[in-house]
Amino acid sequence: MIKIISSPNCGNSPKMEFLKQYNIAFAEGNLTFLIDSVSDDIVWNIIGDQQIEGKVNFAKALEEMKSVKDVKMKTIFDKNTRDQLVERIEQIRKEQKAEWGKMNVVQMLRHNTYWNGWILGTQDHTYKQAFIGKLFGKMALKRMIKDDRPLDRNIPTSDQFKVHAIDGDLESEKLKWIDLIYKYENYNNPRFIHDFFGKMTKEQIGILVYKHTDHHLRQFGL
Repeated sequence: MIKIISSPNCGNSPKMEFLKQYNIAFAEGNLTFLIDSVSDDIVWNIIGDQQIEGKVNFAKALEEMKSVKDVKMKTIFDKNTRDQLVERIEQIRKEQKAEWGKMNVVQMLRHNTYWNGWILGTQDHTYKQAFIGKLFGKMALKRMIKDDRPLDRNIPTSDQFKVHAIDGDLESEKLKWIDLIYKYENYNNPRFIHDFFGKMTKEQIGILVYKHTDHHLRQFGL
């Protein structure tokens, strides 16, 4: 529910012109433009964080983002952090049950091997940002990585990352995931574009991958 305000003389692609102006406004901290460009009943579902409803709450969230100060965050590109995550992955057992969500432990492992392969570019992936991400992706990303708060429980999973098979070789999947974690030491995937957040810096990718990994390990009590 987004009310798009744009000039009738903005060229052959009004939608793209609006996206350009909206992102410029976000970069410049032009909250008036950002707030005036949405409807009163806006619903902003921030991936990994929360759902914000209504223009008043939307404005409040933007004000909070503007006041965020730099905080040193855990990143997958730090060796000690990778080693700590691997130690937690090694503790995964077949009998473990999820504390939230619908995935069993094997599905969680397969989800993470595919997701990390997508980030790393280990296969021939197609990268494209969704239109709604072009509007709110940068704001949502900034909010997600502003501090060391874990990702919210029961955040929605994109269809491409859903695992339907319920059985598999747990130890084999663990080794695949661990191998992918170690590959971040030499990360190099300039083609990567997040389907919601869009183009990301290496620093942002490092924080996101850590938070995503930590989220699923906590999901199974680790």
